[in-house]
Amino acid sequence: MEINNIFVGESDQIEYKRERPADSKKYLKTVVAFANCKGGRLLIGIEDSPLRAVGVPNDKLFREKDAIANAIADGCQPMIIPDISVITVEGKSVITVDIRPGMQRPYYLKSEGLENGVYIRVGGTTRRADQYQIQEMLCESTHRSYDKSPCAGLDITEQDITSFCEHLSDIAAENGQKRKVSVNQLISWGVLIEENHRQLPSKAFALLNGNDILPTRIQCGIFKGTTRAVFVDRREFKGSIIEQVNEVYKYVLSKINLGANIKGLARHDVFELPEEAIREALVNAVVHRNYIDNSAIQVALYDDRLEITSPGGLIRGLTVERIKQGASKTRNEALAEVFSYLNMIEQWGSGIPRMIELLTNNGLKPPEFQDTEDSFRVIFYRQNGINDTVSDTNDTIDETNLPKSLSRAELDVIILNILKNNPRITQSQVADKLSISLATTKRKLLRLQEEGKLTRIGNNRTGYWKVN
Repeated sequence: MEINNIFVGESDQIEYKRERPADSKKYLKTVVAFANCKGGRLLIGIEDSPLRAVGVPNDKLFREKDAIANAIADGCQPMIIPDISVITVEGKSVITVDIRPGMQRPYYLKSEGLENGVYIRVGGTTRRADQYQIQEMLCESTHRSYDKSPCAGLDITEQDITSFCEHLSDIAAENGQKRKVSVNQLISWGVLIEENHRQLPSKAFALLNGNDILPTRIQCGIFKGTTRAVFVDRREFKGSIIEQVNEVYKYVLSKINLGANIKGLARHDVFELPEEAIREALVNAVVHRNYIDNSAIQVALYDDRLEITSPGGLIRGLTVERIKQGASKTRNEALAEVFSYLNMIEQWGSGIPRMIELLTNNGLKPPEFQDTEDSFRVIFYRQNGINDTVSDTNDTIDETNLPKSLSRAELDVIILNILKNNPRITQSQVADKLSISLATTKRKLLRLQEEGKLTRIGNNRTGYWKVN
């Protein structure tokens, strides 16, 4: 092994010991953590401060290797088979203990039992796994998808199921899906569980319905600057995870900059970050998060970036490099089926490459992906100082020629951005910019106020608009 690869410092896959500890627990915890995570290497005979080789005396090498092998065999459950060898570093003998990622997780210390003896690796440290992490390992080992398991305590009627099918079919129709949802389809997806001629709800059913028995939420924060020191706005979204995606999507669009791309005489409104990439990241966060962990998805908008962080790292077998190339595994199989039917996610495995393509095609930095044992984060870097109008001609043009196919939600976002950028604009001026009638503009502004998205401060002549 290259010396440079040894002296890299402790990490999620490297641990140093000056000598074999007399108390085997001190290194068996790390062995178990490696097996539960990405695997790793324990080096005995390396001091970490200062980082240098001290070696193991040659007359003790075989005895030390046997002691390590016996301790692992006797102290860990299920069985872990290490690869133990001796290498020479700076003229000294160093024992390497290589642990492969285990296939029978969770691994634990026999002396502490399954409840307290499961360890994981976080950075260069070993720590006891939380209960939700143990539960996810157990689901994985039995090849069960958590969202397909029964939702204890939730009772539903035939009418509930019928209404749910109609609701999903309506959403799908809005997204161009003509096929309606049937009870048999819900059963095949795992949203319903058939038992004794009855249909029972799975956890996916509760999440898609927004039932309080499985509370889940998305927390949004707008921050001044590039840290979380100063809040500008915060919002929390609950209920059905489908509605959470839609509401958070509209909220984010209302908070980022809106400019325009003009080609010839045609004007196209464009957000500083691609809308499709934002939506894809939000859907991925909801579909692929770890629902055993009760933490919220967090969406944070800073002056320089947008971060979307979901509980649960990448599924075992995936890496950041692999997902960039289109590799995909599904943590929540039932939810993935439903969102695919709703046309809210791309073909499985294409979402991450599509995000990268969308940002780079818009002249932005590629998105950054950060994976840890307990979270996954997508970072979109903003285009600082975006102009209100981006043009490839010298022509000037007003805020007209909006696309005729805009949905109500998209038009709401555009109106709110106009008001945010020009709080003292009049209703007539808004109507002119949108090329719609004054009466229609007044109705839309009134509705936005009733929905709590907009406030009028002061009177009609000297007042101003406040976007909430």
